[in-house]
Amino acid sequence: MKVILTYTESILVAQFNGSLDTVTAPEAETQLMNKVDEGAKFIVIDFGMTEYIASSGLRVLLKLSRTLKKQGGRVSLCRGNQQVQEVLEISGFLQIFEHFPTLEEAMNSVTMA
Repeated sequence: MKVILTYTESILVAQFNGSLDTVTAPEAETQLMNKVDEGAKFIVIDFGMTEYIASSGLRVLLKLSRTLKKQGGRVSLCRGNQQVQEVLEISGFLQIFEHFPTLEEAMNSVTMA
């Protein structure tokens, strides 16, 4: 898996090319938390290139969300394929996170209070 981090205005967009699983989640967490430490407050997780997300990947999302919430920030999710969408739904994460069909919608929502 490759983590791709890009900024659009004040929003960090994170893409995971491959699977976000036990092997790859620690690196994804490190990269995301480093960006938070550098001041990122609004993050969109774009699952457009993510094949699969495991429970270890869900833990990364939860930690990221909790950390940002304490700092007045937010996380939005977008573009999950059917498999990613199912994992998010079964785990209850769609009740915790906003999920959008497009990157644009997610970016618009993440900075809304």
